[in-house]
Formats: sequence, C-alpha cells, structure tokens
Amino acid sequence: MTILSRRPLSRFRRLFSLVFQVYGRNSSSTSRETATLDRARIRNVGLIAHIDAGKTTTTERMLFLSGQTQAMGEVDRGDTVTDFLEEERERGISIMSATVCLSWQQHSIHLIDTPGHVDFTLEVERSLAVVDSALTIIDACKGVETQTRTVWNQADRHELPRLVFINKMDRPVADFNGSLKSLQRKLGQKRTFLPLHLPVFTSSSSSSSSSSSAHQHQQSAGGRFVGLVDLPRLDLKVWNCDANNNESKFFTINLLAKPSLQEFSNSFPVPLPMDKIMASALKAREHLISLLAELDEEFAEEYLSSNDPELLNPETINRSIRRATIASSGIPVLVGSSKQNIGVQLVMDALVQYLPDPSQRSPPPIISHYMKRLHNNPASASKLRSDTTTLNELPVLLVFKILFDSHWGALTLARVYSGKVIPGTHICNWTRQDEQTERNENIGRVLQLNGDSYKALRSAGPGCIVALTGLQSTRTGDVLGPPAHMFIVSETAKTPLCTSGHLDSALEQDVGFHVPGPVVHAALEPRSVSAIRGLERALARIQREDPSFTAIFNEETGQWVVGGMGDLHLEVILSRLRREYKLDVAMGPLLTTYKEMPLSADLDGSQTPTKRSARATVVKTGQVGSRSRSLRIEISVDADAEGVDLSEKPRVCFHKSWAVPPGSVGPPSDYLHSSVSWKKVANNLREACDVALATGGPLMRSRVVGVSVHIRSVGEVAGADAEGEVAPLRVPPSGQALTGLLTLLRATAMQAVTSALHRLSDWRLMEPIMAVEIQLSLDDDSSQDSCVAPFIGELSRRRGEIETIEVVESGQSARTCLLRAMTPVSELRGFSAAVRSLSSGRAEIGLRLANYRPVSANHQELLLGARMRRGSTSSDSSVPRADDDDDYDDDFSHKIK
Repeated sequence: MTILSRRPLSRFRRLFSLVFQVYGRNSSSTSRETATLDRARIRNVGLIAHIDAGKTTTTERMLFLSGQTQAMGEVDRGDTVTDFLEEERERGISIMSATVCLSWQQHSIHLIDTPGHVDFTLEVERSLAVVDSALTIIDACKGVETQTRTVWNQADRHELPRLVFINKMDRPVADFNGSLKSLQRKLGQKRTFLPLHLPVFTSSSSSSSSSSSAHQHQQSAGGRFVGLVDLPRLDLKVWNCDANNNESKFFTINLLAKPSLQEFSNSFPVPLPMDKIMASALKAREHLISLLAELDEEFAEEYLSSNDPELLNPETINRSIRRATIASSGIPVLVGSSKQNIGVQLVMDALVQYLPDPSQRSPPPIISHYMKRLHNNPASASKLRSDTTTLNELPVLLVFKILFDSHWGALTLARVYSGKVIPGTHICNWTRQDEQTERNENIGRVLQLNGDSYKALRSAGPGCIVALTGLQSTRTGDVLGPPAHMFIVSETAKTPLCTSGHLDSALEQDVGFHVPGPVVHAALEPRSVSAIRGLERALARIQREDPSFTAIFNEETGQWVVGGMGDLHLEVILSRLRREYKLDVAMGPLLTTYKEMPLSADLDGSQTPTKRSARATVVKTGQVGSRSRSLRIEISVDADAEGVDLSEKPRVCFHKSWAVPPGSVGPPSDYLHSSVSWKKVANNLREACDVALATGGPLMRSRVVGVSVHIRSVGEVAGADAEGEVAPLRVPPSGQALTGLLTLLRATAMQAVTSALHRLSDWRLMEPIMAVEIQLSLDDDSSQDSCVAPFIGELSRRRGEIETIEVVESGQSARTCLLRAMTPVSELRGFSAAVRSLSSGRAEIGLRLANYRPVSANHQELLLGARMRRGSTSSDSSVPRADDDDDYDDDFSHKIK
C-alpha cells in the first residue's frame, strides 16, 4: 500500500480539481473563456475578518458548492485553494490575499480572500480598493475582535456595502445574540444591522431557538446547531448532519404555509422545538420588517398600506434589503457554520441578491479623473471619428497587486473598469507615462485567477478581475489605458505648471491605497558571497509584490536593512527567501522603527518657543551633458504639529512661481514647448524631497514627519555663489543631457531639504504605539480587580497606558473583562508569553498599530545615549549584525490569537 504524504495529497487534490473544472460537471467553464458578462451579473466581493474567523474555510465551501472544485480543502490539511504559500499552510493562516472566481445562479462572483493578521493590513487595503462590496465574517464565540474593527474601518474608507456572516455557530460557546450586540455596540454607530436568519438548535436545548432576552448559548444546555430560519421567506432549513459533509444537504419547509407538527416530524431527521421556532421566527421577522420600514421609504409605504404586514411578499422584503444594503444604511446579518457546511449556500445567495454589481458603484477618483480627461479630450474624439472603436470600448484598468509566478513570471493583477482587454492589446501605463521607464507594453495573456492556478481567457470586460502577463514596469496603484497620445495632448496638459500652487491635484492623489510605513526593522545579510546577487533580485521582487516591505542597502555595514509591519511579516519574508529563492541568509534581532518630528509648545507642554519654519538655499555644480552647470534651489520646511497624521508622508508643495527665479520675468522660454520635460523636473524634485525626508532626522537620521516642504524657486547661477544673479532653469527636451540635469537636480534638492531640517529646533523621537486589548473570562466568584490587577501591572512595567476596563456579559451567566491599553511596540517583546502565564492560557490578546507618539525626554536621552555608545552614524548602522539566527525573537503578535 502506498501512503501519500500531506503535501503530495494536497497537490493531487488541486490537480484533480483543475481537470474537473475543464472536463467535469462545471458547464460554465467554456463560457468563462470570454469573461465579458453583463455587468449586472458580476459581483466583486472582498472577504474580511479577524484572524481565524473562518474566511478561508468559507471560501473553500463556496468553491465546492459552485462546482469550481471537486473536493473541499481544509486549513488543517494544508490543501486549500487560496492559502497556496507553504508558509500559509504550515501556520494555518492567510498571508497573501488570493482571488478566486466562481459561478452561482448565473452570476460570476470574484472573491478576494484577505489575511486577518495585523501584519498584513496592506493586503486588505489594496484588495478593498478594487471590489464593490465586502463580506465580513464574525466568530460567533468571540464577536467583534480587534482586527475586525480595523478591516471594518478600511471598508468604511472605501464606502463599501457589506454583509455580515456570523460563523462557527456549531461551537459550544457560540452566542448569536451576543455577537449581534457586539456588532451594534462596536460597529453600528452609523448603520443598522438586519438579522436575516434565526439560528435553530435541537430540542434538547430548552431555550435554544428563542430570540428573547436570554442569550442563545446553546450547547451548554445540550442543544446542537442544525439549521436556521430564512426570515424574509420564513423558510425553515435544517441540514442533515448525519450525512456526508461533502453533500451539504438540507431540508426546507415554509412556515408561512403553517405546516402541521406531523409534517415537521416527517421532514426533519432531528427533534426540533417546533412551537418555539414558529413563535420566535414570527417575532424576529416582525422586528426585521420594522427595521426596514425605518430605513427604506418605498418599503415603508408598502408596509403601512398592507392589511397584514406579517404576510408581506418575500420579494418585496428582499428588494428593500438590497436597496438598504447598496445605500449602506443597513447591513444584512447571516448565520451558519462553514466547517459543518451549514448556511454557506444562503451566503452565496445573499452575495448575488443583495450586493451591488459594478455598474452600481462609482470607480475610484483616479480612474474617474483619467476617464474624464479621455472623454473630454478633442484629440481622442478626432482620432476615433475614422475608427469603429468608441471611447467606452477603450480598456482602462487599475493595478492592485503584482505576483511572481514560476511559470508565468510577473503577473499584474488588475480590475477592468472600462472596455475590453484581450491578449496582445497595446497598453500604456498612464501613471508612469512621464518617467524614464518603458511605459507602452503589450499584454501577453489574460488569465482568470483561482488561488495559485490560472485559466486563459480570450477577453475580459468591465467589472472583471484578471491577471495579465507581459507587463514589466507596472506597480501597485498604476492605471493602465490606451496609448498616452489619446489624451495627453489636451488643453489641460498645455496649461503652465506655474499657474497654480501645486501640480494637477487629481494626478497627485493615489487610488486610496494607504501604504503604512514599517514598524520594525532588522539587518539581513547573505552567509556567502555567491548569494549577494540572488538576494538583490529577490528583495527587489518582494518589494514590488509588497509595498509595505522595505529593503535598503547600507554601504557602511554591507547589510540590507529590511522593514516591515511586524515580526511575523519579516519572519515570512525570511522564510520565503530561504525556501522560495533558495538563499542562505541570516536576520538580526528586530528593532523598533522611530520617526522624528519638530514639536511645538502646545504639544510638548513646554514654554520654550519653537522655531516653526526654516529656509535653505543650496547651489550645486555638476556635469550636464558636455558642460558644467550650477543649479540653485531654495526650499523652506514648516513644522506643523497640530492635527498631524503621523502615518502619512509629509506634503511637498510647489510655490506658484517656483520655476520663475527672483528677478526673472515670466516662465522660462522653453517652458510651454517642453511641458513633459518640466513635469519630469517636478516629479524628480518631489521624489528627492521624499528621499531626504526618509533619512533626514537630525537625531537618528530617521524618517521625518509633521513637516511640510515648500519648493520656492529653482534656477541656475553662473558660479557657486548662492547670492549671484539667478537665471531660469534650462531643461533639455530629452536625451543624456536631461538625465544629467535630473540627477544634479535631485542631489541639490536633497541637500537643501536636509539643511533646512537641521535649522529647525526642538526635535523629538516618535515611537510606534500598539493598541492592546486583553479579553479575560471572569469566574462567578472572582472580582474584576483581582483578575485584572496582574495585567495592569504587566502593562505598566512596559510603559503602557490603560485606556478602559469594561465588563461585558458574554453568555447566560458568563462575564468577560475587556482591558484596553496603549503600549509602545518596543516594549511588547515577549508580551504574549507573559499574558499566557498570568492567565494560565485563558486570556485572548488583540493588537493593532494605533499611531506614533513622542517619547518622554528621559527615554529619548536613553535612546540617544545608547546610540552614541554604539558609535553609530546612521539609523541603518544601528542594527546589530545578523550573525546568528538565534538572536531573532519570534514571540510576538503572530502567536496572538
């Protein structure tokens, strides 16, 4: 007998599923070769939740029920479709977002399964930017958790309609009413939650299916979750728990038909409290109808005019639910157990029935901006007059992710917003059209994604999420469209840049991807010289895949300094370098990433006046083409400590006459004739300022925040005298001379920013702060103070500040204490082990990055003193050498459940 190991077995399942998709019972496989469905039949949905809430398990059930896979994968077995990285299968968590496509009720559903761990928040952010709605999964045993609130706020930023699925209702401590209260208390400030399902338990639980004030804490009383009541239709659905899980069979009886008790007993294989189910369902449906009447005026009129509101047509109720969902005034709440295959079909029904299609959602602002320019451009219209192509048929796409596949190479994951994409399409990178990179490329293949497998398509239309091959210059957030000449030669483009205080603001804004800065960093170096070249290529690839990961080479130490969102983030990177790229590398201990900020008197409480602004004028001489040129740049830096978001990059602004030096009249003579070259000048100045701010802190050469940079003037002088006569900058149209000028320009701007920063006074180190939430079950005979006191002491020892202490009723007689605190990241090493020890393993911890705060004066002296003792000259070189892997402490947030 041959016994397959876990990994070959999982590969066999995926291979069998792929063969089944092509030759099996999935009749829609042929039609999907051309993904140009009517947009009304497309749903783009992001799955968001706290870690271990059941997103991946739910996705696996959906794939199986839709016929996309032949066998259901399990997280415990490591054979799921969406968790395809070895690191994901070993740890049992999602690390990368994964996209799958399935068919349900003649609709095409694109699902993006996102990670639930705090270290991979960017994966959630960029996925939500391209979907039209979200499915939030809640653990019925825990309610709303820390990361649930984080991803919920991310969905709020993108104004996404949502559904909520209360999962794991089969668990012994599942609490339906408690989860509803948790939703309304923590997430329901602006919205109304609409319970569409009523959970049903076996009759051995005396109060299992009651919706009264008693909590549905079923299995403690002996009941078992077996089904639900679909309240809009009043359908009682009970799953055959004795059947094979893969069958997922359920029985249905409509309660509106008022069946007899004999019909109940004949239809269902388990004993159910029928009288309580009927009474509770009618009461819950009446409550749902009253909520809808408050949210939907059209439904309220039908409700008031009905003779018997309880017998309202289910279709009328469902239409009202859809309107409330799309308007984001109401959020449907569903129940089930993905592990037991209970309720997943109804979740898929709800995705189709209640969530918006692409035509009912506005595209991101940057897409709207480019589309408007394309449609309003006379050059575009005149070019198409002699062609059968219309503007609406031109492809416009938004890139949200880059992947590297061993077979396909670089894959560009994009959402199609307009037109049709076919293999061989000539595409232009509109975002990078003015940079010195190749911007016009041909699309190789158009692929449909299903985890780590891909299916070639003949075309893809609006609303589709696809992977493209052959594009080498794309990055996350890029906009792709028809060749640039279709819209760039417009009246707007000819407008002089110096007529406004900044460049085209619509072009400056991003698509909504908030890329957070690194929280921790460490030294990384190869153990052999032969691995250096491979490490450079691998880090470049990973940075392109993951913008929240940074890697900078320190020439003084010969090390790479890598930064990430947490220790799990960097641990996964290290594992991928060793396993995927076959590199022998070592990583040093994690260090906290500090920022620097000039404080004002109102923030630090001191009475010492703070210099709020500083100017610097720098003249730098260099070789440009065949001649020497001296550039003069004047820059001012303003400190702004009030209302600063320390997670955002400082603003870089241009004075309204920045291209017109003092004493000059009018813009440079070549300004209007080479606007593209001048835009390159502006972009390079902005990038140079960003680079200088990244390492310009006077204390530790850390990233500078809380300032704004103003480029006041750019010109040329005859010599090295900054006070000499200034002439307008002469910009070559292209070629080597332009490259040399831009290089000199960047060096001059960086020196000017650094000089201005050092003239500001009262600098303070800013450290990252974690919001810590400890959830502890209280015994009946234990007091709050006695249980919480050890944790308060532990947090105080780690410079933590207690925010709130709250006791919540979590069951029929159970109580849970929630302790919230703000604690520096640098003090949380080994914190999870300490909490496990203090609670004997009964406490649960949640962490999320809150913000950066100034360290105390005493602590700042300690940090600077330690830096001086190490003899460091830069923040990068302060990282210890990575000589031993044992120095790496992995006991942090990735072990926190």
